[in-house]
Amino acid sequence: MARDNEDILRWLDAAISALKSEFKAAQDGLAQQISAANNTLGDLMEILAGKTSSGAGDHEEKLEPALRELAGRERAEGAATQHVAEIEKNVRELKSEVALLRSQEAWLVAANQDLSERLVMIRTEGKVAARNLDAAETENQRLRKTFAEKEAQIQALQRQVEHLQDNAPEVAKRLSKDVTSLRYDNTRLRAAVEDAEAKIEGRDKQQRILLESLFTNGRTCRIGELLVSAGVIRREQLDEALKDQDAGRKKLLGAILTEKGFAREEEVSQAVACQCRVPFVFLANDAVSKEAARLVDVHTCQEHQCIPVRCDSERVFLAMANPRDNAAFTTVEQKSGRRVIPFVATPTDVSSAIRSVYGPH
Repeated sequence: MARDNEDILRWLDAAISALKSEFKAAQDGLAQQISAANNTLGDLMEILAGKTSSGAGDHEEKLEPALRELAGRERAEGAATQHVAEIEKNVRELKSEVALLRSQEAWLVAANQDLSERLVMIRTEGKVAARNLDAAETENQRLRKTFAEKEAQIQALQRQVEHLQDNAPEVAKRLSKDVTSLRYDNTRLRAAVEDAEAKIEGRDKQQRILLESLFTNGRTCRIGELLVSAGVIRREQLDEALKDQDAGRKKLLGAILTEKGFAREEEVSQAVACQCRVPFVFLANDAVSKEAARLVDVHTCQEHQCIPVRCDSERVFLAMANPRDNAAFTTVEQKSGRRVIPFVATPTDVSSAIRSVYGPH
C-alpha cells in the first residue's frame, strides 16, 4: 500500500509539473497576444489621429479589420485568462490531494510501526507461553503415569485384602489402611492432573486471545467480543452478562463473566491486557521486591487494587487489576516520584500479593 501511495504521489507531482508548464505557456501566449493587441491599438490611434497619408476612405477600410482583429484578440485574451484560472484551480486541487495522500501515508507508516511492535510483543509472549505449555504437558504426563501406577497398586492391594481377610484379619486391616492411604494419595493426584489440564486449557485460551487481538489490526476491540472471537465464551453467555450489566449491576463485564463461571480470571485479565496493549503477568510468591513495595503504602494498593513489583531510579512497574484506573497512575507516581509502567494481573493475584507483602489489614 505504501508503494501504491508513492506511485500516486509521483504521478501527482508529474501532473503538477505538466500543469505548471501549461500555465507558463498560456502566460507567454497571453503576453504575446497583449503585445500584438497593443501594436494594433497603436496603429488605430495613428489612423484616428490622421498621421497616415491615406484618405478618409482608406482610414475606414483599415480601421474596420483592425477593430475586428482587436475584438478577436480581446476574446482570445479572455479565454486565455479563464484557461489560466482553471489551470491555477487544478494546481490547487492537486496540491490538496498531494497533502492528503502524504498525511495518509504518514498515518499508514505509524499504524504499520504500531502493528510491528505489537507483533513482536505477541511473538515474545507466545514463546514464553509455549515453554509453559510444554512444561505443563510434561508434568501432566508424569502425573498421569503416577496415577495409573497408584491405581494398579490399589487394585493389587484390594485383591490381597480380599484373599487374606478370612485367614489374617490383622494383615487385612493393615492393608485396608494402606488402600485408604493410597486412595487418598490417588485423589490428590487426580486433582493435580485436573488442575494441570485446566492450566493447559487456560494457557491455550490465552494464546487464542492474544492472536485474536493481533487480528484486530490496531482497532480497539470490546472485551466481550474478543473473548467470543477467541472461543473462550459463547455469544449467548456474553448476551446474558451484558443483560445483567444493563440491569443496574455496578460491576465490570469481566467480573460478571467470572462470577457466572463463563470465563476464568486469567482469560478476562488477558483480554483486558490486549485491549489496553500492556503485558499480562502472573504474580508468583517472590514476584514483588521489597524495595518496590516500600514506595507505596498498603491503603493505596488496596484502594486501587495494584502493587509495585519492581522499580529502578526512574520507573516503577505496577501490577494492576484495572489498567484504566488513571487515579492509580497519578497517586503512585506522586508517592514514588517515578514514572509508572503498568502490567495487568488478576484481581486474586493482586489481593494475594498485597496480603503477602503488607500483611492482613
